[in-house]
Order: sequence, then structure tokens, then C-alpha cells
Amino acid sequence: MDIYLLFLISAIIYLSRTILFKIGNKLEEANNLNIINYDFVPFVSIVVPARNEENNIAHCLISLSKSQYPIDKYEIVIVNDRSTDNTLEVINSLKFQIPNLKIVNITGDSQIGNLRGKPGASQAGIDVADGEFILMTDADCFVPKTWVRRVVNEFQNPNTHLVCSYTTVDGKTPFEIVQSVEWIYSNTLARGGVGLGKVIGCFGNNLSVRKSTFEKLGGYRKIPFTVTEDLSLMKAIDESNFDESNINKNKSKIRYICDTMAVIETSPCKTFAEYIEQHKRWAMGGRALGWKAFVLVFTSLSLWAGIFLSLINFKFHLAALLITLRVVCDIWIILPTLNKIKYTYLKSWLVPSIMFFMLIELIIPFTLFSNKIVWKNQVFKR
Repeated sequence: MDIYLLFLISAIIYLSRTILFKIGNKLEEANNLNIINYDFVPFVSIVVPARNEENNIAHCLISLSKSQYPIDKYEIVIVNDRSTDNTLEVINSLKFQIPNLKIVNITGDSQIGNLRGKPGASQAGIDVADGEFILMTDADCFVPKTWVRRVVNEFQNPNTHLVCSYTTVDGKTPFEIVQSVEWIYSNTLARGGVGLGKVIGCFGNNLSVRKSTFEKLGGYRKIPFTVTEDLSLMKAIDESNFDESNINKNKSKIRYICDTMAVIETSPCKTFAEYIEQHKRWAMGGRALGWKAFVLVFTSLSLWAGIFLSLINFKFHLAALLITLRVVCDIWIILPTLNKIKYTYLKSWLVPSIMFFMLIELIIPFTLFSNKIVWKNQVFKR
């Protein structure tokens, strides 16, 4: 086949993917309830699993305690998941400072089967939660004062069962800043998928669910175990048929908001090895998406195929054009998000970040030959 035709096919495939995600984000923005109703104040529970988080947990809990939401209308359920450090001691020291704090302490090896790892810790917290809605974040996250109010607002729609929002990385070094760009980019792709009615991902440290929905699904006790429990829950809700009154259920059960009021910051990976392990875990969990995962991988590989074929045929200008196309398309995706959530300082990092992501795409497939995942000093197998 003519190299110029292959170049054109590669370019069209990636450009088409970009346009679809742009449309999806526009559609999802139209579906969000962006006007805050301050009269809507249901009782909510914030569930925070913590395993060996002595250095992070106080920062997280204090940020939650400062939420601009009536203190008698929310509780913070912190789950100490068999920590071997001083996590529990730090939590206990905050009991009198945070009156709406509820502590769950998991000991021993009670978390088995579908309840291994984080799903088990989350389930333990939800079991004792009294809220109508469950808001979930992680112990290494910082939550803005407006987070609870903005997320809860979306549940005014009775057809909304799951609300996702953005998490970014608190980045200071170049490596950490690149991670921040990546998290925002990944959230934007995931949001576009929801807008198109196709679930492709979310982040469990900024995820909220209607408790009655979670219970109808059987919770994590019934949802098959994976190393990406957030995607498993999202997928289970997307595929459920428990709300027969919802005529357009496939498009209205899940909302994905992009709003500076609901952006959470998490800690970055400190080492490259930790970063690769994180992406391996995401890749393994993403296999559950089936054909959607195949399409995402195919659209990226088609561009790489065009680049490699151009290089081996000494058409260096075509390879450069495809790389430029990739950079321009990805900037087109992420730039409106940076403006909307007010992370404009990342604009100058977009080009180097995208180039870095392209290289990572070539590394991750080789990590999947091993079926072992190490997370929070726990080993899981596919």
C-alpha cells in the first residue's frame, strides 16, 4: 500500500477519535447541573479508605472537615485498612477536632474474594455510612471546600446514580507536573466517553454514588474484583437495569462534571517505577472495557503505525506531520479543560507532556506479560 495513503488513514483515524471526544465533552457539559441549588442538602457520607497513610491522612481529613456544607448534613467515614504504620494513631488524634468523623478499623485478613484490597475497605466504610449519597476519595487527596456541595448538586436528577469528577496531581517537579497534565487529559477523555454514552473510565478518588443504587447492585461483595474497582463500579451501574422507569437510562445514569469547585488534588508518583506500576494497573483493569478498550488502543497504535512506516520508508516529513497531528489534537482536547478548571499554568507543559505520554504508550504493553500487580504493599494477580 502506498505510504501516503497509510499516512492519510492514520491521520484520519486519530483526528476522528479527537473529534468524537470533543463532541462527547460538549454533550456532557450540557447534561450537567451547573447551577447550584443551595436548598438541596441531603445527608451524605464521605468514605475514605486509608492504608499506611500516616503522612497524608491528617491533611485529607482536615480538608474534608472544612467543607462548605452543613456539618450536621455530612459525616466523614475513615477506614483504616490494616495499616502497619501510625495511620490509626493519627486518625484517633483527630477525633475531637472533627466531630463528624466516624472511624472503621479493619484488622486481620477479613478482606477476601471480591473484597480484597481497596474494594473491601470501601465496602466496610459504606456498610456503616448513614448518608443517602456516598462520596469517595483517597487518603492522599486534598479536597476543596466546595467539593461536597458541587458533587451533591448533581444528584438532584433522580436518574443520576453515579457522579464522577476530576482529580489532578499536586505537581511541583517536572515529572509531577507531567502527571498532572496526564490526569486532566485522562479525565477529559473519560468525560467525553460518558457524554457519548460509552463508559471508558473514571477515578475512584473522586467518585460518588447513590447509596440505594450501590446496595441494589450488591455492593463490592457482588461486583467482580478487579484492580480498578472504580471502573468496575462504573461499569456495573452502566450495565444495570434496576431503574425501569428510566426511559433513557444508558445516557442519564452517570454524570461526569468538569468544574473547579469539584477538582481534587492527589499525591503524585514519586518514582518512575511507581508510575509504571500505576499504569500497568490501569491497563489491566481497562481490559474489562472489551471492544471499547480495543478501539482506544487501536486509534493510538494506528498513529504509531503511520509514524513507524514513514520512518522506515525514509519519509521523515510524514512522521513529523503525524507527531505534530498527535500533539495538536491532544492540546485541542485538554486546553478547554485547563481553562475551565483554572489550571492554566500547565499550558506551557502540554507539548513535552504529550511527547512523554507517547513514549509511555510504547512501554506499558511490555509490562503486561506479568500478571502481578503490587499496590499499597499488597500483591494481586489477574
